[in-house]
Formats: sequence, C-alpha cells, structure tokens
Amino acid sequence: MAAFSGSSMKATNFRALSRFLAPTGTATLSNQVTTPSLRYAYPKEGVVTWFDNVAVPVGAKNRDNALKFVAFMLEPENAAIQSNFAGYSNGIAGSSKYMTDELKAAPEVNPPADIKAMFSQTCSKKALQLQDRVWTKLKQ
Repeated sequence: MAAFSGSSMKATNFRALSRFLAPTGTATLSNQVTTPSLRYAYPKEGVVTWFDNVAVPVGAKNRDNALKFVAFMLEPENAAIQSNFAGYSNGIAGSSKYMTDELKAAPEVNPPADIKAMFSQTCSKKALQLQDRVWTKLKQ
C-alpha cells in the first residue's frame, strides 16, 4: 500500500493511497451544494490524512458473521454504496464504477497526485494500552 520513512511519515506511494483518502467527505460536498461559489483547495504545505479500517476484534463473539460482513463490505458495489452515503472514497478496486459522478469528480475525495499527504503520529504504546483498558471496561 505505502512505505513510510522514519518519523516523517511521508507516504512514498501517494497514488496507491489516494484511493483510500477522503480528507473531508460529506461536509464539503454538501457545502458545495448549498454554496456553489465554495471551492475546495489544498494547502501547498500538504494535508493530514487517514484511512478507515474494517476489522474483527480479537475475541469477537460472532467471528464468523463478522468475517462475512467484512467480505460483504469488500465487494465493490457494497463499498461504493457506503462511499456514496458517507461522501468518502474507498480503496476497493472496481468500486468507482458504482459511485456517483458527483463523488468521482469531487476534488476533496480525489486529490491531485502532487499533493503532499501526511499521516499523524500514532499514540505511544502506553497511550494505546490505556485506550484498550478504557474500551474493555466500557464493553463490560
């Protein structure tokens, strides 16, 4: 998918990542409908970006059904339905033919190849352990 170097977290394969990226999604798309003069722009310094994941937690009670759901979401048509609803792109090959023309043309979902994308630093191991403990307590 991408390679990162050291703490700089610069994506070395932005083209591969661009299909996963959706810097703003529905908010900007809807603003352009209500305010047609609004235009999306990328700062020359670059953008902080992310991508979402679908995962099955360790110890999931219904693991088999969860895996079926993941497989369902990985189908191009289903991924496109979610993208069209949320206003975000996705990384599923073949899904773009099911996306709306508006979403496919949206600059905030399809960044130019020369835009610098940066991922934020991940939390420390200690912070991740705390987060895990908190979520585990909330689930109980």
